[in-house]
Amino acid sequence: MGENYTTEQGDCLSLIGERHNIPWKKIWEHPNNQALREQRGNPNILYPGDKVFIPDKEEKQEDGASERKHSFKRPGKSQLKIQILDLAHEPLAGVKYRYVCDGKSGNEKQTGSDGLAQTQLPRGCTSVKLKLPWGTFPVEVGHLDPTRTIRGIQQRLLNLGIDPGPIDGIYGPLTARGIRSFQAIEGLEITGGPGKEFIKRLRDVHDRQSLQGQHNDLEEHPPEETQIKPRGDVERSVADPVINNPPATHIEQEEFPVPGYDPVEEA
Repeated sequence: MGENYTTEQGDCLSLIGERHNIPWKKIWEHPNNQALREQRGNPNILYPGDKVFIPDKEEKQEDGASERKHSFKRPGKSQLKIQILDLAHEPLAGVKYRYVCDGKSGNEKQTGSDGLAQTQLPRGCTSVKLKLPWGTFPVEVGHLDPTRTIRGIQQRLLNLGIDPGPIDGIYGPLTARGIRSFQAIEGLEITGGPGKEFIKRLRDVHDRQSLQGQHNDLEEHPPEETQIKPRGDVERSVADPVINNPPATHIEQEEFPVPGYDPVEEA
């Protein structure tokens, strides 16, 4: 049996599995989700409107002595990983960090050579912040869009410290400037356009940690994909000055005709 679920902004397989008491991998690898796997490629990346088939829970029986108490551990962990990079997009080691979940501060830790700031989120955690020596950043778990959407490009540029303008899904002058900045840092041809080579490099630089470990043990959740939300004053300071945010050109509409469309061929 099972049911079909239409994803909303903020959904990810970890949270969907949590709500239905099913390990994320059983959902992701179900035959009915083959089209979704082929479209997205990464279990951490869903887009509002994606169709996910959720299978029924499986019954499991355990033997135990009668008239005694038996403890059962609920499987599944929600692991959050954020990689701290320098201006050249290389991992930063030795950075002190601390996560704050629902107002409760965790222990201070330090990034290793991979630059990862990681933690295990408590069940039902609704608010996450990452405290670094240079500031505190709200983290939106499950809000990162696919790389081959304008909004997904804008989110990744912002996470990499590059100003893409407002996160609005519109390819405007500031987003083009942000793309050019990334292309210059990565040694790509500087075009300001979201071409195939740019998208593949952006996905590699930003998503490489989440693409690792996709084949974790069945009872483990994948590392969460995140969008680091800028403070309000930052959002205002990078607002696109172009009046009324003009619509995309004909060429841009061909490249990104509707939200969630994946026009770029895989390597």
